Amino acid sequence: MGINRLNVGINRMGNDMNWWQRVLQSWRPGPLVVDTSDGDRGRDNTRYSPERYGDYAATNTAVYACTNLRAKNLAKLPLRLYKQTPNGDRVEVTSGRLYDLLGSVNPFWTFSRLIRMTELSLSLYGQSFWILETGKVGRTAAQTPPVELWWAHPSKMKVIPHATDYIKGYVYEDNGSTILLDKADVIWLRYDNPQDEFSGLSPISSARMAIDTASGAMRSNRAIFDAGMQMSGVIGPADKTQSLTREQAEQLGQMLERRFRGADKAHRVAVLSQPVAFTNLSLTPKDAEFLGLMQWGMREVCTVFGVPPELIGDHEHATYSNIEQAAKALWTDTLIPEAAFIADELTEQLVPLFGNEADTIEFDTSEIETLQEDRTEIIDQITKLVGVGVPLNRVLQELAPRFLPKGKDGYAWGDAAWLNTSVFSPVSEDTMKGLQAAPPPPILPSMEVDTPSVLPPPTGSVTETTPRPK
Repeated sequence: MGINRLNVGINRMGNDMNWWQRVLQSWRPGPLVVDTSDGDRGRDNTRYSPERYGDYAATNTAVYACTNLRAKNLAKLPLRLYKQTPNGDRVEVTSGRLYDLLGSVNPFWTFSRLIRMTELSLSLYGQSFWILETGKVGRTAAQTPPVELWWAHPSKMKVIPHATDYIKGYVYEDNGSTILLDKADVIWLRYDNPQDEFSGLSPISSARMAIDTASGAMRSNRAIFDAGMQMSGVIGPADKTQSLTREQAEQLGQMLERRFRGADKAHRVAVLSQPVAFTNLSLTPKDAEFLGLMQWGMREVCTVFGVPPELIGDHEHATYSNIEQAAKALWTDTLIPEAAFIADELTEQLVPLFGNEADTIEFDTSEIETLQEDRTEIIDQITKLVGVGVPLNRVLQELAPRFLPKGKDGYAWGDAAWLNTSVFSPVSEDTMKGLQAAPPPPILPSMEVDTPSVLPPPTGSVTETTPRPK
């Protein structure tokens, strides 16, 4: 029965190619992933990047510390434009409309602030939007290169999917007003979201339970401090069989308040008319549970943002060495990949709007202060490898690409092997075969050596035939 149904289905596909073509077209992305309810209002992104996610930066110290650490460090990287020349060299672009735009994005913002806001938006909402202003009414960025770049609030911008062209446009809603934007006038940066490709996936989504739990514990503990009783210790008679009268307790309390309350009266010596005992109240299990909960929440936030906890105040197991390694890990595991992601998106979406002015956009990571401490170690490795005959260009491409000449794959002399201050050019297979097949060189007369059958004794030596003096 199952085989018969399969055959019938195959026959129907063969007879109805229009249906099969529609199915193929639907995965580009097509009607199967484009909801007709999106219409002109755009895809609802409240599930993955709702507006309330922005509040976490203002209410949670770990979220604020992680997002700002990422944004401020990323904004320190200079942006470079490169173009491929006809002979294959890669040269840096230092002029042109695109170069000028990135140097002055709009009359009120610097490029560094634009990058900081972009990274904050990606960290909190999982996506960020740039609006491209052409300066000409009725002209889109696809028709006229933009002259200004503007940041747009991610939770107020929605993507309008298209069944065959992927994106129809964007809609921006704020305070009851709606603005429709052409798809060419918006740069959309977003984190991958396997649940919905038209919505960025915010890191907050996976950490919000930990954040909410820690925030709830903080509010609960605040209420205990406001309304509950908190004592540092208890004073009573030294003799446990005795007790203080009400008058004695009041006099003792007033005296202690008068003589020891305040920072200017700290460390005074107490002179009491009767022996008393002071019992210090240590940390209660409830307090310890609260502190552990707060620490757990902070580490969960650090995990989703790729920030080592040591860099935002968690010094429980911190040492100078692991803080140094944590700073390096922040760059190598989080910030450098993030910079590459943003640069790739700008290369794909922004660069083509300016014709042939540039081919790629890259963040320059060669001058990161935290990673400069590795320079001595890398140079030592390069020296050792080159010393045993590994070509310099190959070593630099593997260990330190930033040391290569800009716009080139290596030095003109860097493909040779250096040994004992002598240079040996690479030998091809044909050359090796020729050397092996070549006859031995002839022996010249000056190279001949007469070898007598009996070697004469060394000069000054004494032989057995020499008569000995009597």
